[in-house]
Amino acid sequence: MKLLLFMSFMSLWRGSDETGADPVIVKEGDDVMLPCSFSSSSSIRHELFDWRKDRHKDQKEVFMYDRGDIKPVRQDETFRGRVSHFPEQLDVGNASIVIRDTKVTDSGTYTCAFPLLQPARESNIVLVVDPILKDRSDANIPGSAPEPYVKTLDETKEGVQLQCAVRGASPKPVVQLQNRAGDIVPAEEPQVSERGGRYDIILQTTVNKTDHYRCVSTQEEIKHQTQSQTYVPVHGAATKPSVTILDETTDRALLSCEVHGASPKPVVQWQNRAGDIVPAGEPQVSERGGRYDIILQTTVTKTDLYRCVSTQEEIKHQTHAEIFVTVPGAAPKPYVTILDETTDRVLLRCEVHGASPKPVVQWQNRAGDIVPAEEPQVSERGGRYNIILQTTVTKTDFYRCVSTQEEIKHQTHAEIFVLMNGAATKPSVTILDETTDRALLSCEVHGASPKPVVQWQNRAGDIVPAGEPQVSERGGRYDIILQTTVTKTDLYRCVSTQEEIKHQTHAEIFVTVPDTRGTLPVAAVVGVAVLTLLVGVVVGVVVVLYFVHKRKKSTSPKSSSDRPDSSEGTSLNRDVC
Repeated sequence: MKLLLFMSFMSLWRGSDETGADPVIVKEGDDVMLPCSFSSSSSIRHELFDWRKDRHKDQKEVFMYDRGDIKPVRQDETFRGRVSHFPEQLDVGNASIVIRDTKVTDSGTYTCAFPLLQPARESNIVLVVDPILKDRSDANIPGSAPEPYVKTLDETKEGVQLQCAVRGASPKPVVQLQNRAGDIVPAEEPQVSERGGRYDIILQTTVNKTDHYRCVSTQEEIKHQTQSQTYVPVHGAATKPSVTILDETTDRALLSCEVHGASPKPVVQWQNRAGDIVPAGEPQVSERGGRYDIILQTTVTKTDLYRCVSTQEEIKHQTHAEIFVTVPGAAPKPYVTILDETTDRVLLRCEVHGASPKPVVQWQNRAGDIVPAEEPQVSERGGRYNIILQTTVTKTDFYRCVSTQEEIKHQTHAEIFVLMNGAATKPSVTILDETTDRALLSCEVHGASPKPVVQWQNRAGDIVPAGEPQVSERGGRYDIILQTTVTKTDLYRCVSTQEEIKHQTHAEIFVTVPDTRGTLPVAAVVGVAVLTLLVGVVVGVVVVLYFVHKRKKSTSPKSSSDRPDSSEGTSLNRDVC
């Protein structure tokens, strides 16, 4: 299915956006993206957005995302299993959806709404699904033509007369006969009758070639097309050949192909799997009543798939039969086993039995490179060979044992996967700690030998700086713990690499670090609060001292005549103190 990419996202820039943009048009059966996003590219991962169809009439629930959860229970059944969103795009405000395998009934007005935002936001878009020509019998459309009825009326020297009938169709259909290739077959003038606005149509033609023929009824107005098919063997068309193995020796096989009752006389050939003609003896031909029987024999020396092909060019008829020939002595599939394992190597064994002629046996790795092996152990009995080939490998890989008999063009192989003892298992990754602006990740690799290199990487594959790895060793096996602190939301992977045995494995974890841009850290907020309190205290003390000083000044004598006597002064001083 094709996906119609509507690349310019609609921005939810006001409380309600009436449909004014051009509709999105898609062909029936294609996939379509309905766009909806914030122009500010704010994250909507923890928001609720709801897609609905035809809100103001027969409303249908299309898709609801609720802060990480999808709500399939509320989804209309006509959209079940056909609607998806873009989880990786939520952080940039993308609430777009994709509707797959669109139907004509999907046409309508779609609303993308964020009901919990203040103010609530929504936007509308019109989808038009353009119907295509197809069989709509299941749609129960009034007047849609049923499947045509095709039959053979007569067989003459000129060919076979076919008739196609379509009944009760409205609007009036176009009826055609086609061959297997889809070419229109010339036909007589159609016989048309009408009653109550419904049409009956009969179409006849005469064919002189063996083929599959179909009658096709098309009602373009309702995009309905239906058809039925029949196979017509023209008089004398050859039936499927009969192929057999007449004889076998140690290095060859005699094949026979028989074609009976064919007219006109067919051309018969032997071919191999590649379609190349295989040399054969002179065909044995007999004729009776204008019908031909032909026998064609050939001797083959290679294991292969062979076919006998019968061709009657005059009536454009061809048929064939196949047979698989294993030349005696062709090697069966090798038998491969692991004989022994140590901490750093594996001993492999390949056995090929009963092969003739003597095969060449090799070990190869996944890349097809030949793997050095010991001298093959060869035994022979009655012209058949048994071969054993052993090799020692030190790398985790797929290994295959290949047996080749060039003389009979026969090759077979068997594979085995070798996981070196001590190859690291999948790392264990966890989040040890989280704060408002960072996360502490830990990766653990256990029981690995040889010692692996462990790294943290981000989604782009860049190495993430990490602390010094914590390494412990016991019995030649290594346990490694590697920790790192990340400050960005991303997908992180811990990768364990053992270059010596060509083994690498990894584990991933998605980390969401809260976006703290534009907000003050907690320590800064506390500091500001404490500073504000201290300033208040200082200001209060200054005010108190000011009023005390003012009072003292107002009560001090302005001249000597106004001074009180000493006893009064003493008393006043005591009071002030």
